[in-house]
Amino acid sequence: MSEHTPRRRRVGDRFRITEWAGSGGFANVWRATDEEGGPDVAVKFPRYDGSNDRSIVEDRFERAYRTLESFGDGVHPTSLVHFVDGRRRDPMYLVTEFVDGTDLSSATTTPGTRLLERYGLPIVRAVSFLHENGYLYLDLKPENVLVRTTHDRPVLIDFNTAESATETETLFHEDAYKAPEQLPDGRRDGPSGPWTDVYGLGKLLVYLTTGQTVKTAETPADGIEVRRHDQTVPAGLADIIAAATSAAPAARPQTATRLATTLYEELGRDGSVATLTDGRNGVACPVRAGDTVGRVAEDDALPTVAVADPQRYVSPVQFELRHEDDWIVEDQSLNGTYLDTGSDWERLLSEDGYRRLQSEASVDVPDEQPYTAARLRSRRVLTPVDPSYSIQFQFDP
Repeated sequence: MSEHTPRRRRVGDRFRITEWAGSGGFANVWRATDEEGGPDVAVKFPRYDGSNDRSIVEDRFERAYRTLESFGDGVHPTSLVHFVDGRRRDPMYLVTEFVDGTDLSSATTTPGTRLLERYGLPIVRAVSFLHENGYLYLDLKPENVLVRTTHDRPVLIDFNTAESATETETLFHEDAYKAPEQLPDGRRDGPSGPWTDVYGLGKLLVYLTTGQTVKTAETPADGIEVRRHDQTVPAGLADIIAAATSAAPAARPQTATRLATTLYEELGRDGSVATLTDGRNGVACPVRAGDTVGRVAEDDALPTVAVADPQRYVSPVQFELRHEDDWIVEDQSLNGTYLDTGSDWERLLSEDGYRRLQSEASVDVPDEQPYTAARLRSRRVLTPVDPSYSIQFQFDP
């Protein structure tokens, strides 16, 4: 069977394959339409015509499935590709959102701090999400990042090396983004862990700020000094990148969450971080000041954090989180966000939502505009649309 011929023309009883999209080392990819009216998706089948043994291909495919499926029904950063459907037995397949874009190496033009902020920070946050949920990515490199054409925002793809673990002994062939502890040539200094992904992220930040790729064997033990390539990189930012690319795991930030916080603070942003946990599957998503939370929809604003909502009642931007001494949630939807007060639910509603209520004569309309925002000083439960809706979040400041 040709790699350009899909093993099935229709999968999941709803996704019809329309065109070839590409291939990687372990999968062939097609674009497909959703017969239930949703956006186009990417359908991946294992690639058996490459250089890898069938057992290795299926193991890698299984890893990607397990990782993405665990987040598919919940909340996650939009800088991480969204799982839609899949099958773990023959014929194996994986359905994710279709990302219309180009890989990071093709999308970057002039390296510098602006690219680090635009593309680097969201990918650091995607890996932070993985770390907070007990996963390691282990294969960071520009080829595994796509930049969305419509929104000019990056998204992390290809999870065939991901592991549900806090430490691993898995080894890889060397490329410029692999940490010393991932290589089988005697340079190892303990197992791989979240600090290993931090090394890969550091190398990605080097690429974004300087355009340079430096092999692991040629990377100084105390990390890469990006100011040798570009004097305009702020010294504090250069120090963070050098620490992240240090040979010794203990010298690096230990998680992507910690790396993100130091980057935010150095770039003059609020480094505060809270957690939004989806009650449907227990997945925890780190959130930061200015984040928007909502449903991904075609031709609408892309939220920072996506909510899986098959019924499509959640707005593309349901609410925004701010931090001004206290955390603040501000509704930006047309149907409201509800806050558990302990004894009742308080409805927050945007001005646009209140105007829509006033235009609907069949609906009881409050005499005054409801509050649009509320402070979150302690753990609270939030739910979009209605208190009885199937989606609830626990917010932990």
